[in-house]
Amino acid sequence: ARIPTVVLSGHANLSAAAPTVNLDTADCNTVLNLINTVGQNGLGAASYASDAFTPPSGLGEFDETLLEFHGGDATSFTGELGSALNRCSSFQASDDSGATQGATVKVVAGPKLGQESVGFTVTVAIGGQTMVMNGAAVRIGTAVMVIDNSLLQGQSTEINLTQLAGVLATRMQALH
Repeated sequence: ARIPTVVLSGHANLSAAAPTVNLDTADCNTVLNLINTVGQNGLGAASYASDAFTPPSGLGEFDETLLEFHGGDATSFTGELGSALNRCSSFQASDDSGATQGATVKVVAGPKLGQESVGFTVTVAIGGQTMVMNGAAVRIGTAVMVIDNSLLQGQSTEINLTQLAGVLATRMQALH
């Protein structure tokens, strides 16, 4: 299986943009969308890189976003994301058309990687089927990886989230 490769910008070119999304008060739809497109939503990261991978079977999708923060902002982000996920245990998710679906978020133990991690499982009822997303946020120094694997309930995929997280963690540690 191809393991996606991403590169974080050099520290000399990092932005100092303040976050425009406050995870402490964000609504649950915003939090759910952040899991999928986390690097593009004004979280105060100095830089980010994102990639997605669909295995040859076409079942599931692996998404990864690497965020680089200034100082203690990576620790703050990981804690705030965990709190937001806990707050959103059950809610009505909505899409761009305004359609709503029942969604649940369960916080689970993250992989034993980096300095801290939070794991999550999201389920969303979509047109009589249930989409399940398993993922984690892992902090290594001033960087955070947010990874997830999505597929329909009952499907299996050759994507091994734990293995891919380990590969990414090794690459991130080499940068820090």
